[in-house]
Amino acid sequence: MKTRVLLLCAVVATAGLTVTGAHAAADQLVHIQPNPRLIIDPPFVPLPRPITPGDQVAKRCAEAVTKRADRGVDRMGRVTRRCIAAIERMIASGRERPAHRTARRCARTIDRIANSTNRAIKRICKKCVRRLERMNDAALADRVMNVCEEQTGRVNDARDRALTAIRDALAPVSIESAVR
Repeated sequence: MKTRVLLLCAVVATAGLTVTGAHAAADQLVHIQPNPRLIIDPPFVPLPRPITPGDQVAKRCAEAVTKRADRGVDRMGRVTRRCIAAIERMIASGRERPAHRTARRCARTIDRIANSTNRAIKRICKKCVRRLERMNDAALADRVMNVCEEQTGRVNDARDRALTAIRDALAPVSIESAVR
């Protein structure tokens, strides 16, 4: 009987629990509570695969491409807001021709920003893919190319939205001109 109680105490103590009433007779109730003084390790979590130099290159490339796309999209947004405000002021004061000239100039500026951003993304991607292929990591090179295509599409979508917004700002003038 005593052997059972001592064995139970040993098992419970290694599990980080405190036993109260261990010296009681075998037929009495034994209470088991967590021991706050012992630190219990968290459950086992498998580690992710080791980070390879190729992973690091791909991560840096994806971050660089995303950052460049963000800068281009933000710049197009600033130009669009400024142009729309100028166009609306000109329309409100009755100056239609200058509003159209401003819209054309803004559209050219937005196109230049989008094209230069896409060229920069293409240049970064070409360098990264070449480097990853030299490291014999074609799968990562493909993933980087997917990120590049995604960011290029994002820049082109921002260009389309900006040009549509400028066209919409000119809509009141265009409709009035067509009616006359």
